[in-house]
Amino acid sequence: AAVAFRREAALLARLTHPGLVRIHDVGETADRPYLIMDLVVGRSLAQVLDAQPDGQPLDEARVVAIAGDVVGALNAAHRAGLVHRDIKPDNIMIGEDGRATLIDFGLAAYAGRGTSDVAIGTFVYAAPEQTGMLHRPVDGRSDLYALGVVLFECLAGAPPFTADDVGDLIRMHMSTPPPDLRTARPAVSPALAEMIFKLLAKDPDDRYACTEGVLADLARLAAGERDRFDMGTGERSVGAESALVGREGPRGDLLRRWREATA
Repeated sequence: AAVAFRREAALLARLTHPGLVRIHDVGETADRPYLIMDLVVGRSLAQVLDAQPDGQPLDEARVVAIAGDVVGALNAAHRAGLVHRDIKPDNIMIGEDGRATLIDFGLAAYAGRGTSDVAIGTFVYAAPEQTGMLHRPVDGRSDLYALGVVLFECLAGAPPFTADDVGDLIRMHMSTPPPDLRTARPAVSPALAEMIFKLLAKDPDDRYACTEGVLADLARLAAGERDRFDMGTGERSVGAESALVGREGPRGDLLRRWREATA
């Protein structure tokens, strides 16, 4: 336990973002480890959903705002090379001011370090590669898949895939297309439904490449756009920081060709 606590503290100490809790101290007393971190006053998103009258889903504008806070926090983690690996309503705290905070980095790992063959996290929200059924590395796109499941649940009142048997649940994540969100909730805008559909792609290459693209699309949704538009145009390539100077022309040409190829 002491090692796990110190590990989480070391991971979080690297990150600074309003959507993440700050670590102030880590230690051990009476042979028990402790973390001193920011107190987040509020309820988990799971509690918020459970408290909805008659199981009603959340308002679209509220879901977009929560998504923006969570993706902003993930952006800070991913830029530091960290993957949360356990995005779910229990790990998203909604403060008294309505802002969302991402908590519990106990399963976090550095992207690409020995995570491709281990089934971890919560299977209801786990990407196909995170269950071990798809031999692909677990990276930031796995967190985005889990976020897509969370957003679907917020808007439809239930996750896209449910099963009593874990094996059946894993197979559904691997091969069953997600249900049409607008069939379950016709009032959801086509643009938001399309964004969630992209997040829930089985192949990581078909999802958003990174958090920047999701943030850009959420900004358009928050500004009132409802009709479908070209998703993910504001993103960079996976894990890449552009260190190029004076190469805007060739870089733009490469990005255009990449979008044409992936389309």
